[in-house]
Amino acid sequence: MKRRLYLPGNILVATNAPILILVGVLVPSPMVGIPLIAGVIIGAILMAIFFKTLIVTHRYEEIVSKPEEVNKLITSGIYSRVRHPFYLGAILMNLAFFFFFRNLWIIAPIAFFTLWWYWEAKQEERILLGKFDSEYEEYKRRSGMFWPKIKIR
Repeated sequence: MKRRLYLPGNILVATNAPILILVGVLVPSPMVGIPLIAGVIIGAILMAIFFKTLIVTHRYEEIVSKPEEVNKLITSGIYSRVRHPFYLGAILMNLAFFFFFRNLWIIAPIAFFTLWWYWEAKQEERILLGKFDSEYEEYKRRSGMFWPKIKIR
């Protein structure tokens, strides 16, 4: 199963981040009522999580491949809990820009890029399900798409 449109994560981040920076810097807007220091601290924490997911996920050769080219399903490490940790990091990066700029106009591009990351994850899941069938179904059952599943006993 091929995707109709494929943008590798690094290309998507390379377009996502500059657009948010341009909107945050160039578009005047009333600031959201978050103090500057709080926004910077929250934004820095979210960016740190993004960079951590970037480092952790790119340790696996399969992760930097197109889903169509993956020959092994990675279900260890961070992938034992979350199926798309890099995309989670990218979504958190988007939220970080909101806290850095505290600009209402940045909400629309953040929503657009968050939906795009979700769409990318769904496309990958469709392809991987086609390749790994019941193994991927089992993996989906025990792991969360972006957040770890909480086991309630």
